[in-house]
Amino acid sequence: MIGAPMERILVVKLRQMGDTVILTPMLRALRRAHPRARIVVVVPSMWADLLETSPHIDRLIGYRGGSFYGTLALIRELRQERFDLGINPHASSRSAWILFLSAVTQRVVDNRSGRALFSTVNVPHPPRGRAAVERDLDCIRSLGLESDGSNIELFLTTEDRAVARRFLEERGLVDGALRVAIAPGASAPAKQWSAARFASVADILAQDAGVHVLLVGAPEETELLNEVESRMAARPTTVQISQLRHLAAILERCSLFLGNDSGPKHLAVGVGTPTLSIFGPEDAVEWHPYEAEEGHVAIIKDVDCREGGCGKKVCDDHRCMGLITVDEVVGGARTLLRLKKNRDSLTVRGGALW
Repeated sequence: MIGAPMERILVVKLRQMGDTVILTPMLRALRRAHPRARIVVVVPSMWADLLETSPHIDRLIGYRGGSFYGTLALIRELRQERFDLGINPHASSRSAWILFLSAVTQRVVDNRSGRALFSTVNVPHPPRGRAAVERDLDCIRSLGLESDGSNIELFLTTEDRAVARRFLEERGLVDGALRVAIAPGASAPAKQWSAARFASVADILAQDAGVHVLLVGAPEETELLNEVESRMAARPTTVQISQLRHLAAILERCSLFLGNDSGPKHLAVGVGTPTLSIFGPEDAVEWHPYEAEEGHVAIIKDVDCREGGCGKKVCDDHRCMGLITVDEVVGGARTLLRLKKNRDSLTVRGGALW
């Protein structure tokens, strides 16, 4: 069946915000290979609006999880579709079971764990450090399909952009000003640079001519944003928006995104905003598959305990992030802001910029 036309395709990926965004190159390649197929995608409901406007998807299902009976109802619903092909780009047992119990004829399961649970197609075990977006694409490569690249994409509507414009205008942020979005949060404490250092960077950038700082965070990150703001002399604009396409539209109107390795970083990349990412325990090769020459820079410290990314959620040592200085981050931000004014003038050279 490999390479044969497919009428009904199911994609299940139950992961974080960034994982959802980097799924887009695989969906684009699937649509190009099977332009007439019905493509159904299941992702966590909290991230579903990011894919809601994708032209590559015929139906999007937001998975709420938690309830056994809710999952069972989803499986029953999926079985009625009688899918020819199912793809699980992340090797979680939960999504693999959903694929299997949905009676999908041909199943492709990511082989990162070395198990590829219930996969009917041989997906090669990826080498260590394989970029996550490339692992997704490896699933369709195992079917003999090719991608047109790993560029991620978000499809914002006119209304999304209008909401962003009104939000900024109501706060006196007119077009033409340099806006720097700073996101101090992350999915785990070990991935977070200190609030005090973020505040220092924000103040220094706010002193630069024409720079206005936006503090970006999820609704549940109020305490963290308040801590950063309380340490600042400047007055930032706080952005806490639950509708993620609206947040992406605000980031699109920024000159720079600055933050930890987190979901909003991938949103900024998806809308073409330059990014400066502060990396700690995660593998930057895996989670920063972006080019410095395109305005996406990661700051990483080469410490022995994080070789290949230790992946810790909590760390008492935290050298990997503690060694990253305010001056390094400010210097990287200023370089990327100059790029925003004149992309041809950027040269990234050695040091901590990677």
